[in-house]
Amino acid sequence: MAGIRNSQDQAFAIVQKMAAEQDIPIMEVRAKFRDERASIEATEAAVELVDIVKKKYPELYDTKSHLLNGYNSKYFSTLIVNLGTRNGNKWLESYRWHRTHNWVKRDPITELQQAIDMKATKLPQYLKKCNECWLLGGVDEWTAPKAIRFSSQGFEHVFRCSFSRAYFLRNIEGKLTRLKLE
Repeated sequence: MAGIRNSQDQAFAIVQKMAAEQDIPIMEVRAKFRDERASIEATEAAVELVDIVKKKYPELYDTKSHLLNGYNSKYFSTLIVNLGTRNGNKWLESYRWHRTHNWVKRDPITELQQAIDMKATKLPQYLKKCNECWLLGGVDEWTAPKAIRFSSQGFEHVFRCSFSRAYFLRNIEGKLTRLKLE
């Protein structure tokens, strides 16, 4: 997946350069890939994305976000576009073209408990080398094909865990939350 994410990141870097060269107004474009796990050709994807936005631009106005879909695209399924102004006031100083995150599940308590349980099978081996073990789990939403999100209510859940402490890292925000344990 790292190679695929690299190609996607390269495509967005190319897009931003192309947008500046073609005098496309500053805007934020969040793009969802048709298949997050498929290899892409970065330059071809960049050209495709710029072409879609250029064709749709005359229909856009600055009072809201625009959800763009229904176009024939090899690489992208949906775009969310925000112009660099809102009601005529400039709010964006530079281009922001990036992938949109595909939140597949909010508060996936069952999945996190399963991950804790699976890791707990290794705890006796770990404790042979130390007196106490802490567990860190999380998702790197910058590189994961699908991400999760915990709400404050989700973090109120009490997890079954043999580790002394357990934490959940939301890498995209750099936010570390200590889990409640029984």
